[in-house]
Amino acid sequence: MPSTASGRVLVTGASGFVGRMLVERLSEAGYQVAAVGRREPARHPAGVMPWHGADLRSDPLDPLVEGIDAVVHAAGVAHANAPEAVHRAVTVEGTRRLIAAMQRAGVRRIVFVSSIRAQVGAFSDAIVEDDRSLSPTDSYGRAKRDAEELVGSSALSATILRPVLVADQGARGNLAALLRLARSPAPLPFATFAARRSLIARRALADTVAFALREDATIGRRFNVADADPLTLAEMLAILREAMGRPPRLFAVPVSLLGAGLNMLGRAEDFDRLARPLVVAADGLCRLGWSASETGRDALRRMARASG
Repeated sequence: MPSTASGRVLVTGASGFVGRMLVERLSEAGYQVAAVGRREPARHPAGVMPWHGADLRSDPLDPLVEGIDAVVHAAGVAHANAPEAVHRAVTVEGTRRLIAAMQRAGVRRIVFVSSIRAQVGAFSDAIVEDDRSLSPTDSYGRAKRDAEELVGSSALSATILRPVLVADQGARGNLAALLRLARSPAPLPFATFAARRSLIARRALADTVAFALREDATIGRRFNVADADPLTLAEMLAILREAMGRPPRLFAVPVSLLGAGLNMLGRAEDFDRLARPLVVAADGLCRLGWSASETGRDALRRMARASG
């Protein structure tokens, strides 16, 4: 694979939240992009070659990698709380089948978009660095970890990226819930929530994949992907509401009191995501000259403005 922005790149998971941006940004960077996804869009970005509606678990994969120079593997399960068997079938077995097809075709270069959840659970009191041992706490993270091991132990020229929570309009899960809170007219009891959590803008993640493709120094390594500005819950809500043209309207309730209430409701993990830190360092990428092309703050503002 040449180190400049050229060549034919296959993007898996191309119809997903991250995959759509990967197709767009890699095309803009000068790559010829072939896409694999469940749902073909009505309009393709310029530079996109074939769109394949394939299922990595069962469909023949050899035709997808024929004539390809590199693969960006971003396919996975959209819902982290899906059954473990689903995560393993899609993320682990799908990756195993993709690697085998690449090896048969002589395609050696792969960038695997994993997740910080392969390395750590919903929170960490210590900063999470690239070389921290892999200790996932749920089926989503375990599947990503096992897929990482398949990619890393293959003979492929592999780069593994572990992004944190990805922010942009159209985000689901935690950020969608946060946006709903911000859109509500009520004052919110989060002024004293001071734990910081790392974000990465979706556009910045796609640009990180392009960086990895063109930088041979990333081959054989695993990198955490996060911007340099972790935010508190209070800061995120303030950014969202201010982008909507509204005041933050946050007030203080003891964190322990809210935690006790959520625990009584069986929502302890929600509390961990709200009130416990998850600060991730992207030092390995930074040492190679990388920086996030867009901040999480920018992505949150775009989310808010797009929400109407």
